[in-house]
Amino acid sequence: MKILFLTNKVPWPLKDGGAIGTFNLAYALAKEGCHVEMLSINTSKHAVDTDTIPSEIQENLNIEAVNVDTRIKTRALFNNLFFSDEPYIAERFFSHAYAEGLKSKLQNNAYDIVILEILYMGKYIPLIRKHSNAHISFHAPNIEHEIWYRIAANVSNILKRLYLKNMAKRIRKFETALLNTYDSLIPVSETNASTYKSMGVSVPVHVAKIGMFFDTLDKRSATGEKNKNQLSLGHIGALDWMPNIEGLLWFLNNVWPEVYKKQPDVVFRIAGRNASEDVKSQFNRPGVEYLGEVPDAYDFTANQTVMVVPLLSGSGMRVKIIESLGLGKAIVSTAKGAEGIQLRSGEHLLIEDDATNFAGACLELLNDPVKRKKLEKAGSNLVRKQYDNVKIARNIIEFYQTIVK
Repeated sequence: MKILFLTNKVPWPLKDGGAIGTFNLAYALAKEGCHVEMLSINTSKHAVDTDTIPSEIQENLNIEAVNVDTRIKTRALFNNLFFSDEPYIAERFFSHAYAEGLKSKLQNNAYDIVILEILYMGKYIPLIRKHSNAHISFHAPNIEHEIWYRIAANVSNILKRLYLKNMAKRIRKFETALLNTYDSLIPVSETNASTYKSMGVSVPVHVAKIGMFFDTLDKRSATGEKNKNQLSLGHIGALDWMPNIEGLLWFLNNVWPEVYKKQPDVVFRIAGRNASEDVKSQFNRPGVEYLGEVPDAYDFTANQTVMVVPLLSGSGMRVKIIESLGLGKAIVSTAKGAEGIQLRSGEHLLIEDDATNFAGACLELLNDPVKRKKLEKAGSNLVRKQYDNVKIARNIIEFYQTIVK
């Protein structure tokens, strides 16, 4: 089976959930015998020199990248706002240079399947139809319009809220217009699958959770607890993604003061790249350590006592929760943070949406090693049963074999 992935960024290095989700799926399919190639948009924000990608990765994924300037430009943004009904973010990911690169690959290769990563790669569907008979599959990590509506609802600035609501409305229209223009849908959770079906999806649907390579996690978890004598809370995630910023600032403003007041010996460590100066200024608080982009995300997670996932908006499923559970870490999360993952509060992690209760859950796990270990074991057992990349890839291959002629 010959598969071409179209991605909005090069999924290397594995620095964020989007890159990890794309890489893990593609690499697992390659390891299970598929011939996998990848054509990626190489943005200035996530610029990658493909020559630096390890040879083993390139041998399995054949990653090619096309440089595309996706930066927000004031004039283009205002032109879009007043003279278009398409979301500006979709316009930013359409490139004639990328289209030419894609056209060349389609004309010179007979692909069985073309997999679109994220919604906005759907703008290339007409070009794929024109130059290939490949089955087009949309791998949907999120319900995009839901993210934007939820972000807008939590913004206090009225002008910004109005703009974000307008953006969300346009994204929903764009998302709806693409329904069934692809041949199959691969959402990452049952929740997302149900939403797409309610929107009108009629093509074959297969839920493929974001999985992990647990042999890799096992090697990293064994290096943990370097700072086991110091209690710590940890948060890791890209700090240029609005839901991460929103949730983290909610935690710092509403949860952390209560935790620190009652447990002044605990430290809150924040890891994540691309934080703006404004966001970084919010980290200057007692007991808070901002580490920026850490060299090894697994090592960072393995060395925290408890991980926190205080998301207030978002969609799909959180890769960092699967990673943390796989590394044997206890977690306190909001319901939105744990959405899309078959977890039960009190059995696999603790889920709280109220700030006071969230603080209480953090303090409980910091000070009750018996309960903490119980959650760590149950969470780790769950993800190893349900989120193994090998099993996920095999199930996807079986799904494609039944529908791709």
